[in-house]
Amino acid sequence: MANRQIQQLEYDGKRLSCPDHPSHDLEEAITASDRGAFSMVCTAPLAGRAGGTCMRSAEWSSRDEMRKELAQAN
Repeated sequence: MANRQIQQLEYDGKRLSCPDHPSHDLEEAITASDRGAFSMVCTAPLAGRAGGTCMRSAEWSSRDEMRKELAQAN
C-alpha cells in the first residue's frame, strides 16, 4: 500500500507520520480552540535552525474524526 497524504502528513495504513521525519513520533497539539479541534504535529528539530521545529500537521474536528478518516484510508 502506498502512503496516503493526510493534509501535511502521511499515513501508511498503520501509522501517521511526517514525510520529512518519518522516524520522529508525532505529538498531539495543544490547542486553545473552543471548537474542540484535534491536531497531530511533527516537532522534529530542523537542522541549522536553533530551536526550530518542523511543525507539519493535520487537524480534525475531533479524535474520533481522525480515527474515522484513517480507517477509511485503509
